[in-house]
Amino acid sequence: MKLARVIPMVLLATTMGCMATYRVSPAEYVTQHKPDQILVMDNGGSIYLVDGPQIKGDTIVGIENGTADTLVLPVDRVDDALVKHKSTGKTVALVGGLAAGAGMAVVAILTQGSANPCKLGANKSNQAGNVIGGNSQCDTTHDSLVESPY
Repeated sequence: MKLARVIPMVLLATTMGCMATYRVSPAEYVTQHKPDQILVMDNGGSIYLVDGPQIKGDTIVGIENGTADTLVLPVDRVDDALVKHKSTGKTVALVGGLAAGAGMAVVAILTQGSANPCKLGANKSNQAGNVIGGNSQCDTTHDSLVESPY
């Protein structure tokens, strides 16, 4: 797979690692922060993802996600409300972890075989000492590889 495709896929897959979910008081939070979405559960157990929520009087009004339906829900019927925030701590941990992993991979690639330049990473010895997997293009019988006594 090309690197140009891998990087966006990794970024897309890890985007959620930078988010955190918080419980909020819907009337206060929506009025103060005007979030794009809020997840609410009413006292009947129904769950709604509300786009563009607003507080009008004592009611949450917004568009139910995935539909064109307007949702009108009295705040006193809301048992729980959740919102997503960008989490700086999670972002730092994610980027640091990815950078450390990439650094370890680079070090492993650069140092692999440095003690034995003719042995490739795919050449592993089994318990009998026989090389299994891969092949080596190294010719140890060639004169240029034999140390000169001079």
